[in-house]
Order: sequence, then structure tokens, then C-alpha cells
Amino acid sequence: MSNDLTEIKKRIYEEDRIREILEEIGCQHVRKSSNRYEAQLPERFNSNNKRAVQVRTNEYLSVNIWNQDFSKKDIFDLVSYLHFDKQSEEELNECLSASKRWICELLGYTEYLGFYRPKFKKTDPLQWLKDLQRQRKRKTRQDNVVLDDSVLDAYIDYPSYDYLQQGVGYETQLLFGVNFDIVSKRIVFPAHNKDGELIGVKGRTILNIEEEKNDNVPKFLYLYNFNKGIEFFNLNRALPYIIEKKEVIIFEAEKSCMLAHEYGFYNTIAIGGYEITKAQAEILNELGIEIKIVLAYDKDKGVEDVLSQAKKLNKSRRVYAIYDYNNLLADKDSPVDLGKDVFVRLYDDYRENKDNQYRIYL
Repeated sequence: MSNDLTEIKKRIYEEDRIREILEEIGCQHVRKSSNRYEAQLPERFNSNNKRAVQVRTNEYLSVNIWNQDFSKKDIFDLVSYLHFDKQSEEELNECLSASKRWICELLGYTEYLGFYRPKFKKTDPLQWLKDLQRQRKRKTRQDNVVLDDSVLDAYIDYPSYDYLQQGVGYETQLLFGVNFDIVSKRIVFPAHNKDGELIGVKGRTILNIEEEKNDNVPKFLYLYNFNKGIEFFNLNRALPYIIEKKEVIIFEAEKSCMLAHEYGFYNTIAIGGYEITKAQAEILNELGIEIKIVLAYDKDKGVEDVLSQAKKLNKSRRVYAIYDYNNLLADKDSPVDLGKDVFVRLYDDYRENKDNQYRIYL
């Protein structure tokens, strides 16, 4: 089959049929430059890079996709990747025959298919409606009720000594709106949606752990409740830095974002728990394909726990983990709980080894 593949690529190049293939697999803004075709990835990748896909205009039709593990590939691999959704090298190789058939059927090169029986595509009269529903899916997510900022007037603008002791400085507490509620005797901080609108207030008891257990006092209490499963804490502040760094670091707890900010890491958000919900996965998938997703779970979450959450994201996303392989943390520590030096070391381990154990292959 290798001779056929070489011949087909040469014919595609000579007949200048690259544009047809790119457009058929969903690439956008296809344009021809001096020595290659360039295009934006299909819409489902949420990429803003109009030059992400590059196909060389030579008889080899070599392909590269920016910010993807996709180089030294050809047009057949590209079809396997974008049309058949194959990811690994093994999957791409196994899909080669299917990609060859797809290209030959598209371009009318049926002589390369041996005994050929044309495939007749079944038409779905309701396909237009299904497409419309898929486009509107994101808009159907119920938003949280927006609160008036005046609800925060009930709290004392006073920094938490407990948070100061744990490393969250006064300026950072001020930025995150950390206040104190006399009535419930709790440290409180506001929650905002991605547009910066107030949607809730969360309070943390000032009692220590043993007192909490004895008095059956919940550690956290929502003074103004909201659906945290459709939001990420701190996304409103972090989004410009996420876009700038092309990376988002995801913690479990809100305070971890405050500590990370204290250390100079501004591209962080928090789940408000362990489980990434379907709506939160959707938010992450809506970030540009260039954005690396870095999961920074607490010490008590094992590799399988982290992997189970990573699998909720699209296969096209690059997902990594900040994981304590060197046992720097203890018990239920967050990666930021033991100070800046420890977190920077954990972060550097991920940065330096991200293509090995820190990469999560979905």
C-alpha cells in the first residue's frame, strides 16, 4: 500500500487538492501561502490560531499542527486525527487504510481502492435540527443568580489572622474580598462568575479542627448559596493570565488560588471540591486549544483519582498534573500549602518533565 500512498500524495500535490481535504475535515480559514496551506482547527477544538494547521505543498504533503503533539506527519495522518479522531501513533497507523479510502472517495481516486463499491451516505432529515441543538447546547446551561454587591456590606472588611498565618497576605486577602462575618463567626469571601458578577458568599469557621468535630460545626458554609458546579472560583481574575501564559492551573480549594497568587501565579482557578462537573469540563473545553490544563490536586488524591477527572475533558486537550512524586507534601496538603519554595519545585518538576510522567494521555 505504501506505493499507493506515495502516488496519491503526489497526485494531490500536482492537482492542488489540499484545500478540498482541509475544508472537508472541518478546518477553517484555509489559505495558501508561498510553500504551504494554513488553516484553523475545526470549531470543536476552540482554537483561535488561524495558522495552527500547516500542510507543505510538496509531494510529501508533510503536516504540522501548532501546540499539538503532531509533527512529522502527512495528510493521511491529518485525516485520521481530525476526521476519525485518532490520537496515538498506534491509532494513526491502524487508521491509515480508512484515511486512504476517505481521501480517495472524496477526490474520486477510486482506482487506488481495488474492487470499489461506492458508499452511499444515509441522509438524516433531522440533521439540521441536531446541528442546531448542538450549537445551542452551551447556551442552555442555567446561570447563577447575580447578587447586588451591597450584600457584602454586612461583613467587616478585616483580614483573617488565620489566613495571614497560613501565608495569605493582606493585599491578597483584599483582592479576593476576604472579610469577617460577626453573626456566623466565619471568615467569608465572595464568589463571582467568569464575568466578575457576584453570585455567592462562602464562609469558613474560625474554630479549629478539633472544636469543629466536637461541636459538629461544618468547616464551610454558604451564606449566599449558588451552584458551584457551573463555575470556577477565580476564573474572572485569572482568565487574562490564562490566555497570556496559555496555561490554567486547577486546584481543589479556593484558598489555594489565594496562596498561588501570593507566590506570583495568577493563572489559577479552583473547583470548590474534587469532582469536575460536566459543566466545568465544558468551560475548560471552551478555552482555546492552545491552553494547557494542569491539575493540581491535594496530596490525598492518587494517580487514578486525577486520571478519572482528566478523562472528563476532550481528547484533544493537553492535560498535565502537578504531582508529588518526591513526597514533599504530607497528608491532605495542597501543592501550595507548604510555601512558595515547595510549590515552585513541584511546578518546575511538571514543567521540566511534562512530556513524561506529568502528561496525562486521554
